[in-house]
Amino acid sequence: ICHFVDSLYFQSFDKTLSFTIAEEELKFYRVPIYGNEWDVNDDCIEVLFSLLSFETILTVWEGLLLEKKVFLLCSSKSALLNVSMALISLIFPFRWMHVLVPILPEKLKVFIESPVPLLIGLNYSIDLNDLPSDSLILNIENNAFENYIDKLPKLPPKLLASMMKKLSKVKAKYDVDNPTDTLNKMSYLDEVFPSIDLEQTNRIDTFEIRDIFYEFFVHMFK
Repeated sequence: ICHFVDSLYFQSFDKTLSFTIAEEELKFYRVPIYGNEWDVNDDCIEVLFSLLSFETILTVWEGLLLEKKVFLLCSSKSALLNVSMALISLIFPFRWMHVLVPILPEKLKVFIESPVPLLIGLNYSIDLNDLPSDSLILNIENNAFENYIDKLPKLPPKLLASMMKKLSKVKAKYDVDNPTDTLNKMSYLDEVFPSIDLEQTNRIDTFEIRDIFYEFFVHMFK
C-alpha cells in the first residue's frame, strides 16, 4: 500500500485519497514531509496574504530563491515576524540556510552590510542609501518595493502562469490580493489582546497556499 501511495505522490489528486480494503476505509493525505520551514503558525500565512499582493509576494519569494539580500520595512514588529516566517516557509522543500533576522535592533544595523544572502526586517526609519544596492527592499506598509528590480530574472513563464491561475482561485475564495487596509490590519497585530479574532474571520486554507508553491518545484524538477 505504501508503495502504491508513493507512486501517486507527485500526481494531481485532491488533498485526500481514500479507498476501502477489507471493509476498512483508508485515507491518505497529500502532504509533503514537514520540516522546519513548514512548522510555522498558520497565522503567518494569513498575515502575509492579507498585507501583500500576489505580485509582491512572488517577487520577494523569487528574490529568496535567488539568494538575494532582502530587507523588509515596517513599523509593526508582528507584521515583520509573520511575513518573514511565512516567506521562508514557502520555499519548501528548500531551506533558508542564510541570515534570518525578522526584527533587527537599531544598534545592530551594522549587520546589514554582511556580504551574504539575508532576510532582515527593520521597524525603524533608515536611509535607503545605507542598504546594499543589490538588495530587494520591500515596504510592507505600502505593498511596494523601494528600489528598482527590473534586472531580477523572471520565473519560467508557463509555471508562473500556472501559479497565478491557482492563486486566482484563492483570491476569489478568500478575498486576498487586495491589501487596501494594511495599516489597520497591522495595528491589531501588535496588540497584546487583539481586537480582531482571526478565528471569526474567513480563514485562508494555508495547506492550499503552501501546496501551490510546493507544486511549482515539483513541476519544475519534472
